[in-house]
Amino acid sequence: MNQNESEILSPNYPNKYPKNYRCVWYITVADNKYIALKVNTFHTELKHDLVSVYDGHTEADGQLLATYSGIAEDYDYTGVPRNGMTKFRSVISSGNKLLVKFRTDYVIEWKGFNITYESIDQGCGLTLNATRKEIVSPGYPGEYIFALVCVWNISVPSDMMVMITFADFQTEYNFDYLRIHDGFDRNSSFVTYTGDNIPPQIIFVSNEIHIMFNSDHNKPRRGFNLTYHAFKKPGQNKEIYEAFTDSQDMTEYSARPLAYISIALNAMLVIVVIILVYSSKEKYNNLATNIIDSHCKVLINKYDNLECDDDNGDNCNNNYYPGDSNEDQSN
Repeated sequence: MNQNESEILSPNYPNKYPKNYRCVWYITVADNKYIALKVNTFHTELKHDLVSVYDGHTEADGQLLATYSGIAEDYDYTGVPRNGMTKFRSVISSGNKLLVKFRTDYVIEWKGFNITYESIDQGCGLTLNATRKEIVSPGYPGEYIFALVCVWNISVPSDMMVMITFADFQTEYNFDYLRIHDGFDRNSSFVTYTGDNIPPQIIFVSNEIHIMFNSDHNKPRRGFNLTYHAFKKPGQNKEIYEAFTDSQDMTEYSARPLAYISIALNAMLVIVVIILVYSSKEKYNNLATNIIDSHCKVLINKYDNLECDDDNGDNCNNNYYPGDSNEDQSN
């Protein structure tokens, strides 16, 4: 636990918690902050002894962010769960308040849980309408939160396009990645970044951009710092835009075709060059695992990373973690 974290422990932890117990924690941080909550150890009676996490301080008005029940133990060094055990997804509040409830029945007691939370500067799961804004990984410039799926949707006027510039980038190679879609549609073109190389500057044709950051349960790094800037599409005004990209081969970054636009002034006119970039299996540096599957949902409490048998995303199995008390715990 770092110095900025606080603990939530089940009663009597690490000894067994009581039967027929109800416990509530109200978490509040500064008005301009968000709350990141993560599960470190967890062992309760599956489906009967539950921890529920709500966005805000009331069940009626707050969104249910996660329901935890069952067993969650540490992964081994390879990141593979042992004996069917999994960890739980971390969650981030949309404001400065969280409600955590623990409920047990009268039958079986276990050792309970160790949960930590911390105050962070920027949330996720947000829709951004500003024409310019900085986006950072949760916890940046410190280590990002493990076991997290974090999304941002950028939506600007339809006559605009979006340029993204990276100031910093460091994730666990192949396991923690940032994916950016040129549009909100899951089938839209996207680019995926992982590792510790700062990605090139990039311009997206669409006025709607979907950004997803996914981290696993091991080795959190510094994360990323990017800024997006929306500007008028060419031909609709007389502004001149220049997009300079890194000299590194762009095929190392693309998991599917993506349109990169380079705009330059040539005396009397603006020339727009659209280059379709395709992925290269041989050039695997800084490229995340290609996950293209209908089961890979951007949900905060139901699905873990997919494990796929091949590069095409076929034969994918989702690692279940018990985020829904109505489902059985399995791998």
